[in-house]
Amino acid sequence: MAAIGFAFVIQNAPANSLLQTLVPDPLRGRVMAIYVFLFLGLMRVGGLLVGLLASATSATTALAIAGAASLAASLLVMGKFPELRRME
Repeated sequence: MAAIGFAFVIQNAPANSLLQTLVPDPLRGRVMAIYVFLFLGLMRVGGLLVGLLASATSATTALAIAGAASLAASLLVMGKFPELRRME
């Protein structure tokens, strides 16, 4: 759980920074509002799905599957958008 929390913080800080850097000033408030709405809303949906998976298997298995899915999604985004890694 500590590793998952650490990975969450490591992912969340650059995501917020990139979003605020890439969005034009007049749209930043609107885009951040949508981002926070989706982020918090999808976190609840993810919790529900992991809870359902944990009830069918075990908490350890559910967290391992969720972590693997998050890692796969991160690698997919890194591969699809390499320009995000070269931002200064």
